[in-house]
Amino acid sequence: MNKKMTDKLMNFLIGISAFIVVIGAYLKIYHYPNGEFIIRLGFILSLLFSVVEINRLKKIIKKYENEESKVD
Repeated sequence: MNKKMTDKLMNFLIGISAFIVVIGAYLKIYHYPNGEFIIRLGFILSLLFSVVEINRLKKIIKKYENEESKVD
């Protein structure tokens, strides 16, 4: 998987988790059962995807820093 496809996938997954939170909030406002569970699920997914994205970006930054130090 190349960088561009990975970026699109991560943006899509984070967007889906945000959408799940919004749907859960809607269900909670209208007192549907399991609305709070769906909100929590969305937040947990968002946290998980954000941790993966942060680790991926740290690796990219480290790679560029190593390349820069080799040039100097």
